Amino acid sequence: MKKLIVIMLSLLLLALSGCTSSKRTGETIDIITDEGKKTVPQVKLVTDVYWDQTNLNTVLRTVPGNGREFHVSCEALPREDPERDNYLTRMRTEIMAGKGPDVFLMDMTCSFKSLSANSGKLLDPLFRFPEQAMDNRLFLPLDEYMEASSTNYDAFRADLMEACSNEEGQQILPLTYAVDTVPLKEGTYDFPEESALTQQGMLESGDLRLEYYASFLNHMPLQYFGRDADYGKEELTFTEDELYEQAMIWYEHWKRFDEGYYESIINSDGFSFGLFTKPEAGYDFFPARNRDGGVTAYVDIAGMINRNTCCPEYAFRVLETLSGESVMRDSALYGCSGGLVANTELGGPDKPLEWAMILDEDSYARYRQVVDQVSVAKLPSSLEQAVYEMLHLPCVRCEFEDEEDVRAAVHKTYVTMQMMLAES
Repeated sequence: MKKLIVIMLSLLLLALSGCTSSKRTGETIDIITDEGKKTVPQVKLVTDVYWDQTNLNTVLRTVPGNGREFHVSCEALPREDPERDNYLTRMRTEIMAGKGPDVFLMDMTCSFKSLSANSGKLLDPLFRFPEQAMDNRLFLPLDEYMEASSTNYDAFRADLMEACSNEEGQQILPLTYAVDTVPLKEGTYDFPEESALTQQGMLESGDLRLEYYASFLNHMPLQYFGRDADYGKEELTFTEDELYEQAMIWYEHWKRFDEGYYESIINSDGFSFGLFTKPEAGYDFFPARNRDGGVTAYVDIAGMINRNTCCPEYAFRVLETLSGESVMRDSALYGCSGGLVANTELGGPDKPLEWAMILDEDSYARYRQVVDQVSVAKLPSSLEQAVYEMLHLPCVRCEFEDEEDVRAAVHKTYVTMQMMLAES
């Protein structure tokens, strides 16, 4: 009944916004052009990407028509509470009322990159359930604009594009994506056959390094399950027992870690937590495996247009610029992603990326080999956050005394996720 009421209220709001959207008047701003003072439409962009704002502003100045036909204004979401919480509450209300900014530029995994300094918790995203936001008609379908564009969107990864669309078409434009990997200095480890690189095979291999990677590689804690929910059926794709099995892997791993069991691996010359310096020998990459034995890719940075925008053509010019080849190749804009741009034609020897993870050409090619093993592409949601905060992080901090504590936390987490799905 509660779900039915929520749906009816949402439909009412959408109906009301649909009736009034034609009467909505877009905001204007006075600017100085070569022709003198001019009143033009204002395109509002809200971003939740942790990057140097100067880089973004530099790119926005190149949007065709910006500063002449219209003006792009940019506002970054606050990173700390209570400012962030107040901002998100206000913006969600505006969006549901048929208002809000014209363009959204979101880091879909920002919560896992920037913990709130005030609370130590993950950041609350603007769109907690992006798939539901598409189905709730919050975003403008982009297909007709993409078809008329000079950008070759057919070159964007098909699985990413599919994850960001529904029966209405493309509603979210994936710009970058990421996978869970550990970089190793080239030549320091002989990789086993691919058939042995399932999570269970690694745990049972007797190889200390493989055991470590099998349980360590969970930066996004639900990557193992691939797609984590069927939103149409309001069902999780895994059982409580399966979540318990994963939680026990985390629990045992971090308990051993705390006891110094993996010290020789962590102190190894070949092990690296980041890619901030370029080694003489380059890098190999070890990916996290999902339950199918493949690799899970997360949509990282993405762009959307408010369905109620008064200037869809101008708003799309912003997304078109941000997804253009020159910006993706030459700008440091996406260097914070730590992953790859969605355009598969970019990054090779013919069209290298200047910022590509500070990798030499051979290392980058090896990273692309890992990416070729992607079997699931997904949009992160607040389900991932619930698992991280309620289950994964306590394992990392060794807060559980025994298996009974883990089982109780798993049950509470699983029920919470089911409730979140029912209310999404």
